[in-house]
Amino acid sequence: MPVEVLSDEQVARYGGFVGDPSAYDLERFFRLDAEGSRLLKGKRRDENRLGFAVQWGTVRMLGTFLGEDPTAVPRGVAAFVAEQLTIADPECLGAYAERPMTAYEHQWEIRRECGYREFASGELELREFLAARVWALEEGPRALFDRAVLRLIEQRVLLPGITVLARLIAEVGALTSTSGSRGCSPKHPRPSSSSGSSDCFGYPRALAPRSLISCGAGR
Repeated sequence: MPVEVLSDEQVARYGGFVGDPSAYDLERFFRLDAEGSRLLKGKRRDENRLGFAVQWGTVRMLGTFLGEDPTAVPRGVAAFVAEQLTIADPECLGAYAERPMTAYEHQWEIRRECGYREFASGELELREFLAARVWALEEGPRALFDRAVLRLIEQRVLLPGITVLARLIAEVGALTSTSGSRGCSPKHPRPSSSSGSSDCFGYPRALAPRSLISCGAGR
């Protein structure tokens, strides 16, 4: 499945922010919990505290870090996190971008302490999950792409390049179709279309595709 099969909306929101996150998403992904507060201990400069917390929330929401500029987040995100840290000026986040090595080290710390994995370690599990959905629900490539992104975020597996994920979905669809024509079925039980957050719920509202919203996400 080439990337061209995806909608412009899917391509735009993959691994990035599209507009300001909703109040719900800010609370869910950027509200500092016990884990986030623990990791912030020892961070002294305001820009480092704010930058670290922003990166922590970003990977929780998007499933990836923001590449070369981890500070390229909507202003509402920086303001929301800064308020929690009692940092008067969220604009100090700009100074964090001036120290790329610090930002890079923070990414590795978040990955290590929060259990984020490279895509290669979760690829087989994702293939099996998608194969079960294709066999049971006959979902198309766009819907499968959205399911795959959500699944990776839930499992704390870092998103691969968009072409890599699109190609994987195409391969799964082709193999499952071939198996189905031979009367075979995946080893997994048929998933229920209303059995939990993997189906319709739990998707970041700012990222939620219309296909998920229509079946209940974002309520």
